[in-house]
Amino acid sequence: MLLKDLYAATEPLRDGGFGRTFKAINHGKFEEMCVIKQLSPPQEFQRKPGHFKKYVRLFEQEARRLYELKHTQIPQLISYFEEDGRLYLVQEFIDGYNLKDELEKQGSYNESKIRELLLDLLPLLKFVHDRNVIHRDIKPENVIRRDRDRKLVLIDLGFPNRW
Repeated sequence: MLLKDLYAATEPLRDGGFGRTFKAINHGKFEEMCVIKQLSPPQEFQRKPGHFKKYVRLFEQEARRLYELKHTQIPQLISYFEEDGRLYLVQEFIDGYNLKDELEKQGSYNESKIRELLLDLLPLLKFVHDRNVIHRDIKPENVIRRDRDRKLVLIDLGFPNRW
């Protein structure tokens, strides 16, 4: 899949309720890796012609909010667009592994490890909440331990809700 003659999907990462996620190459930025999120509008927005336009408007508002969440522990939004009736977010690729995989490899965390995780994650959640954004899907699969600095990165903020 090549989008906007710029983003080439290289492998699927996830399939979920809101759509599909792919690892990709951004040919416009020094061949950097990125993530493409292909969003599937809910059924109620697909049934009536005017409803899809409303969904696109909501998508654009949420993409702008996501772009404004500038934090080193949140993947940066690179682009968003509509192509062939589908909506896409392109974000920074975070090289690492999620906490679900880490737990499966290492087993349960001790108290010291949990404290370490919370000290890393809670300031990030405060940052997000201070901007009146709710993640709505915080779980081990949506927290990646970044390889380069071992920091926790919150992913899948693809369609955050405001309070």
